[in-house]
Amino acid sequence: MPTTINRLFHRLNNSRRSFSVSSAAKKKKSSSPPPAALPSTTNNRLDIPLLVLFPKCSSSLTSGSQYDPENHPKLSAHSSPILSHIFGSSNVSLNYIEDPFELCRLKRVSSGVHKYVRRRMDRVTHMDVSKVKFSDSTCSQISRCASSIVLDHNQWYAHPSGDYKVLMRLVPLNTYTQQLQEEDRQEEYRVELMVDNSWTSRDISLLCSVLLNVFRQNLKIIHVDAPIVELIIASLSIIDLDRWYAFQCFMKAVNDHQMHLAINHLPANPSSDPKDLYWPKVETLVIRSTERQSAHLARLLDYGVRSQLVMDRRKLDMLKIELTGVKTMNKDLKRNLYHFRCWAGSAGFDDRFSQHYSVNVV
Repeated sequence: MPTTINRLFHRLNNSRRSFSVSSAAKKKKSSSPPPAALPSTTNNRLDIPLLVLFPKCSSSLTSGSQYDPENHPKLSAHSSPILSHIFGSSNVSLNYIEDPFELCRLKRVSSGVHKYVRRRMDRVTHMDVSKVKFSDSTCSQISRCASSIVLDHNQWYAHPSGDYKVLMRLVPLNTYTQQLQEEDRQEEYRVELMVDNSWTSRDISLLCSVLLNVFRQNLKIIHVDAPIVELIIASLSIIDLDRWYAFQCFMKAVNDHQMHLAINHLPANPSSDPKDLYWPKVETLVIRSTERQSAHLARLLDYGVRSQLVMDRRKLDMLKIELTGVKTMNKDLKRNLYHFRCWAGSAGFDDRFSQHYSVNVV
């Protein structure tokens, strides 16, 4: 029977508390079991399944084994030396791990695993970030360890702590033949993120860290909701995100989303270094918005962050705004879109770029 997504985070919190209680009980034992014999090695490979190292993981060391999303490895400082040897072997492949949160945790194993994860994250060229109502969304299946759910026939992964209402998944864009070696796979990925409509300051911090530090450098095609765009621009300004979140809560409380945050004397110095751009390689930027969410786009001018600091307009092929739930263009919507166009500098676009507005009647 379908359940709400909020049940996933409830189970995550419960499982974390149970793990803490069981760990504390084990520490009270005065004696410890004798050390197990070292596993034998064959063909320069440790003949030991990951199940021994990770009690919650059913993966094996064979390169043809499938990664079970029901269980995920939990790293510990004691197992890191063994993991460093295992993951340094050419017989072991991490390509079957699809949980992006798990990949980030595996970076602690060794420098080799860290480089692998970094290379894989660098191959993320597409991104889709949406803000949805988790209370209205239903999932058909929740994994035993409550780390993933099946939503609309797609598997999504949650942060293992359960404190963040953010779902994420990596989707391969390319297909490859079986003849390719594991280390030769160079498929590109699309990262998809969903955050709860009733997000918290912790969700905002996690979302900014994921977007800013992990995926942003090599993105070429981006689909994003209007509230996420304002969050990104606010994170690039000198404003404190806690203050920005309080402002968002105040607007929601008074039911006035046309308000603007008064910020004075913000620096706005454009940078000519492409490495300083937020999205240095973006070619297509699609912003989804409703009539009410268009106020998020109008407020981009308030933060003192110019569009030249976000993207390289010389590389931008398309800037598109998709409006949904709009029957007619009213005064507020026209004003909000005009302010966004002023921020984006649409007047300076030549015929190499295009800017589209799609108004859908629902």
